[in-house]
Amino acid sequence: MAGRTWQIVDADPDQEEILVIPIKDSGEVPVWSGELPPVPMEIAMEVGKLRRSIAVAIGAMEGDVRDLSDYPLSDEARNHLISTVTEHYDSSGIIPDDKTVTVSESDGAIIVNTCRGSRVNETLGHFLQAMGSLKDGKMGRSTIDAYRISLQVPSLTPSEVVSLLSGTSPSSIPSIMWMTIPNGRAIRWRVVQVARKMGILEKGTDPRKVNLEGLMQRYRGTPVIEESLEKLFHERMDIEGTQDLLRDIKNGDVRVHQTPPGRLGRSPRAEMDLLLPAWSDTEIRERLETRLLNERAVLVCLNCGGKRRRRVERIGVVEPCSSCGGTMQACAPERMEKMLLERIGSTDQKVSGRVQRNAELVKTHGQDAILCLMGRGVGEDTATRILRGPPGDRVRLLRAIHNAELQYARTRPFWR
Repeated sequence: MAGRTWQIVDADPDQEEILVIPIKDSGEVPVWSGELPPVPMEIAMEVGKLRRSIAVAIGAMEGDVRDLSDYPLSDEARNHLISTVTEHYDSSGIIPDDKTVTVSESDGAIIVNTCRGSRVNETLGHFLQAMGSLKDGKMGRSTIDAYRISLQVPSLTPSEVVSLLSGTSPSSIPSIMWMTIPNGRAIRWRVVQVARKMGILEKGTDPRKVNLEGLMQRYRGTPVIEESLEKLFHERMDIEGTQDLLRDIKNGDVRVHQTPPGRLGRSPRAEMDLLLPAWSDTEIRERLETRLLNERAVLVCLNCGGKRRRRVERIGVVEPCSSCGGTMQACAPERMEKMLLERIGSTDQKVSGRVQRNAELVKTHGQDAILCLMGRGVGEDTATRILRGPPGDRVRLLRAIHNAELQYARTRPFWR
């Protein structure tokens, strides 16, 4: 992939093919963001205590804390931690630690800094998403790790998050989870896993081709959903730990503050590592043109059925049929020859009309029409729209074909 930035548009497991497009944005270093082993609450809280020790060391707060020298840190690691905590304190004024939760807003996302580990934060994140969606029904999205929760819920504000954390009864968390999780995205892949184990779905079933809504609705209230919920709660969530956190907030043992955004609210996984520049528009056109010109096309005469096959690059001018001299010749990529012959022989008026339009485009526009018809997903209707522009402008033509291919790739799953 030449070390450049690409965006996956479509993936086809059956064909073992991934369709990508070059993008101009800078890319992130490839990271695994799937089912990582959860960070235990004890480790996350110890990180919070370490932050508090650093805060005391730099004079940001007072208290009886563990001395920094007690931690087995190298000088480089210690200096990095101190600079990070100091930078956060300078920008927000409060350090999130094992006894402090901070809520801030940055780049359209609400950041909840809480040192409670992966499973508690996963539970807390889903709770906040569910409560925030009550206004307009939009769940939004979230990014969660052991030390912070990033929420993008349209109707949720930082002050409302503070109110939810401070005013929610700990005893209500289990019932809220059981009511809202079946409507969320997190449970759906678990349902597919459990359905496979129980023999409802075949083992090789592609989850993307499963009607998850129908599966959830059909087996709601059955052991399939119950097992899926138990699996999700056991592996990814900690309801009791979340109740303990809300109880500590109510008792005043943990404080919640709304602050400006700070350094500790940015996950290391979100740090951008710039890669090589993305493909320029000129490079994209050159590669597209090379691919289309190297395609092998088949031309079929509508009068006598005579065929010609050759690379598009060698079709400078579309000559009449060598057998009968006919000028109406339908065109398609050679790999689609069988489909083209079926369409030519069809008695359906709509199909025959499209074949006639295909041949008219080739007769009128020559190689430009053939280039269009070689594009992935570019049929007669799309080719007609592309060719309405001024003739002779190859740059505009290639850009239009490229955009048409991208549109086809994005919408192809809906037409299967």
